[in-house]
Amino acid sequence: MEVKLNLNQSSFIRGKEQLDNAKLHVQAEKLISEKRLEEASEIFCRILCNNETDVKALHSLAVINHRTGQFDAARTLYLHALKVDPERPKIIFNLGRLEHEVKRRDAAKMHYETALSMECDQELKCSTLAYLGLLLLEDFDDLYGAEECFEKSLVLNPKHVRTLDHQSALLVRQDRRDEAALLHEIVISLSPEHRKCWCPYFNSLFDGRLVKKCDTGRVSSFSFTEKMQSRWKDSDFLHNARRLVEKARMNRSLDYYANSDSYQNGLSPRGTILLSGCNVERDKDDSSVFVIRDNVKKRTYECRCSDEFQMKSWIDHLKQIVEDDRRKAIDRRPTIFTEEESAKKGSPKYTGWMKKRGWYNSSWRDRFFVLSGTSLEYYVSSDAFAAGQDPQGCISLKSCLAQPKAGSGNHWELTIRDNMKRRTFECACVSETDRSKWILAIESCNK
Repeated sequence: MEVKLNLNQSSFIRGKEQLDNAKLHVQAEKLISEKRLEEASEIFCRILCNNETDVKALHSLAVINHRTGQFDAARTLYLHALKVDPERPKIIFNLGRLEHEVKRRDAAKMHYETALSMECDQELKCSTLAYLGLLLLEDFDDLYGAEECFEKSLVLNPKHVRTLDHQSALLVRQDRRDEAALLHEIVISLSPEHRKCWCPYFNSLFDGRLVKKCDTGRVSSFSFTEKMQSRWKDSDFLHNARRLVEKARMNRSLDYYANSDSYQNGLSPRGTILLSGCNVERDKDDSSVFVIRDNVKKRTYECRCSDEFQMKSWIDHLKQIVEDDRRKAIDRRPTIFTEEESAKKGSPKYTGWMKKRGWYNSSWRDRFFVLSGTSLEYYVSSDAFAAGQDPQGCISLKSCLAQPKAGSGNHWELTIRDNMKRRTFECACVSETDRSKWILAIESCNK
């Protein structure tokens, strides 16, 4: 039996649904403030079941997925929200942040510029200018454009923390490190939380280190070792240093503290160096310094030791941690290399499992690769490929160079260098034969 409602009844039901959704929004926002993101997500999904065009719920759910690293889901939700209401500069800005984070620089630049062209509040405009400036500096090497963005933002708000922090990155790139250090102290005074973590902004180039003039006249960072040595005797220093290295061995990260009391009292570290994907080596110019190069965040950390024994101990420990991390990641699954005929124009297609780590995420991942034509696609699994799902990524081989690389253990690694986009991908095979076949297959695409 079909029941028809009159206009007053329909209006009453819609009003009740809106009231219920408003209560759910308040409840979800409270859960987010308590960092109970999974429960908040469930509430937003309930709201969207009642009203799939609720822009606020779409945006909030997108932000949660963004925070938890579900970038594809977050992008879909952002775009759906903008399809419902295109005049939302905050959503466009957050979409730009997502594209910025996954290194889709052209898309990020477009979204930032779109957000700036719309009417928005001062805070959002300053934040957009700050991140657009950082993007121009970091990915486009446009120092002039970055400086112009920062100046526009500081005209609106001279104490905007994000802008000042990113401007200090510009000063470092301009080799004005003393000025960068002073500016960073201003950032810390405006935002004390900045001191407690590595950096509150996901990809700031200036990593929050204090800087000073060292004996050689170069500007160098206060190293982890120096901070500890300034308060401890050598014996105490070595004992505590070993304790920190053991912590680093478990977490694959290296924490550093302002002094020994901060560490022993369980206070938060001044900063953390994630060792996954890092290279540890001696400094070429100063024999008392070793360098930790973070290939993901494109940062370099300098650590000074008082003698050769400490230098060797630190380098050996850190190299062992990095090497163990690489070996464990590679050992999970063997690779399979097969040659098939593609249904598309009968061109040769190569498929197989390899370990992969990329230019942005340096963690090893199992990926199913498919080489067809001049592109190398990779999927989460062979089932995803067989089901016709979209690939996780695609490497254009038109300007790529594949080369063998010294591996660890019984694994053979190769690098794929994209000379146009200036990116390097690393893959690992279980046999030298597999590696040779992949290299030959990739090289054949360039002929």
